[in-house]
Amino acid sequence: MCIIPNGASCYQTYYNVTEVKDGKIIRPIKSSMKEFDATGLEIVEYKLNAYIAVFDGTIKPFSQIEERFDDLYSSEFIEEVANETPVTKQQMRAHATELLFLGTKAKIVSFIPIDASHFKAAIHVQNDFSNTVVESTATIKAGKIVSLRNVIYTTESETSPQWMKFVLQELSI
Repeated sequence: MCIIPNGASCYQTYYNVTEVKDGKIIRPIKSSMKEFDATGLEIVEYKLNAYIAVFDGTIKPFSQIEERFDDLYSSEFIEEVANETPVTKQQMRAHATELLFLGTKAKIVSFIPIDASHFKAAIHVQNDFSNTVVESTATIKAGKIVSLRNVIYTTESETSPQWMKFVLQELSI
């Protein structure tokens, strides 16, 4: 829990999410008390909430969220997934466009401040073909997300009935 007096500094005792399964926290570990300026985190959390709210399950063009997307992600944005090629802002834009086309629903499961320029987040993303929780540690600069690291995808998409139906249709079986 983060208590922000006068919006100036964050005094917090919070829980670090060590494992999320099926959108539920499995093993929280209590962390120590920290104090830091949370103004930048408040701004990014507000922008992230506004951006994620657009993913309400209705199909829409990227142009409806382009301003929110650009306001949230820095032009220097990079996403690092272990053993994969880093993802740029342009590639993230293409992925968001695809998610909107699929009528994806998204919900923030957790937003945990680490310090004045880092936070951990878990976001549940669901559509007819995927049911995924994306966990990552973000770095912020000037009120925007500069990088996502330690990205973990927990998914059941390959075993979902909708995914199998889609695969069978695509293979014409």
